Amino acid sequence: MVSIVAGGIPNGGFIGEMLMISIYGIPNEAVPAIMIIGALVDPLATVLNATGDTVAAMLVTKLSKEKFILSEEEQAV
Repeated sequence: MVSIVAGGIPNGGFIGEMLMISIYGIPNEAVPAIMIIGALVDPLATVLNATGDTVAAMLVTKLSKEKFILSEEEQAV
């Protein structure tokens, strides 16, 4: 559920972390430490997500064995 919350929102991991903190009843004093750890991990997770999306798109293109040719209208944009 957290990955759904954090998917398309910049720094959406913070929202998911707050959700998990409230679910597990972590004391409020731990929130700053968790936020710092989240801020350090978030850029790496973003790189991993973008890389995975690119690899998946390349794999679909290779497996479909179709050439994607832009029409003249699409090339003009």
